Amino acid sequence: MPHYIAVHRFKSADARKEYCMPPEKRNPPSTTQTKKQWGLSVDDLSETVKCRQQWVGDDIAFCHWEAPSQEELLELFNRVGPTDKLTIELHEQWRFISFYNQTDEPIEHKEY
Repeated sequence: MPHYIAVHRFKSADARKEYCMPPEKRNPPSTTQTKKQWGLSVDDLSETVKCRQQWVGDDIAFCHWEAPSQEELLELFNRVGPTDKLTIELHEQWRFISFYNQTDEPIEHKEY
């Protein structure tokens, strides 16, 4: 399945504040989600589109997705958000290697 990196930027300071606000300070307040709960929740968003990793910084965020196509990934974003708070820039990645997933599989290469 193809891998995608989604590059997100907050559309405003208010959007960043709302997106990053701790759940207990929201109106209405909610409980803090665990990393395991996050993983299960994003795995259940779709049968075919899966978020695998997320990095959020002060002004930019990155998400690693697996999806059959860019179109299906964009359809999911439009259905569940957060397009009201973040811009979305997608880049398909043909190589995925992680320190956290060391195997004896050969590294992918691509001829241009």
